[in-house]
Amino acid sequence: MPMQHLVLEGRSIEYRDLPATVAGRPVLVLLHEGLGSASMWGKFPERLAQVTGCRVLVPSRAGYGQSEPYPEPRNTRYQHREGEEALPAFLAALGVVRPVVIGHSDGGTMALLYAAAHPEAPLGIALMAPHEYTTSGSPPSTGTGTSRTACPSSPARSWPSRAWMTNTPACARSRSSPNRSPAPASWPSQTAATPPTGTSPKPCSPP
Repeated sequence: MPMQHLVLEGRSIEYRDLPATVAGRPVLVLLHEGLGSASMWGKFPERLAQVTGCRVLVPSRAGYGQSEPYPEPRNTRYQHREGEEALPAFLAALGVVRPVVIGHSDGGTMALLYAAAHPEAPLGIALMAPHEYTTSGSPPSTGTGTSRTACPSSPARSWPSRAWMTNTPACARSRSSPNRSPAPASWPSQTAATPPTGTSPKPCSPP
């Protein structure tokens, strides 16, 4: 399938678009790593489309592959910009709703940030080696959702994954689970703390 291009905010963005072969299945979106591009996925997108029957979208972010770069230098919030702004704009331009976003490395972090900022947008996310930034307090607010700590027994949480856990009810994060239960009307707000030196957080129990 040849590369296609669309224009977002004046920049040409390349992407691959493999059509669905089974009706009614979600769109899968592949987000590449920090040194990758759409072409760097190799034959994986074709195999994924063949096995799942899903439509598969494979974009190159601005400045990667043959996608045009941003005019200004990249700052420390470039992953937020991609996850919170560029990815939603790309999906909207193609009329995609409720995708399953599959991210590798930088792409995994952007998938988390996308889900944190737009918790009702993705049907699901799948992550391969995302970057997580440990914090000793609550993450920045990303919306008006109620607050919860997903794993009270593990005081050290990570941003941005904690933001998604904070702003997204458990039932929305586990739609495929046969044992899921409706989310409570509200969750108690708890503040994370850094564990003592030489200790590690206890394993989480499913919410």
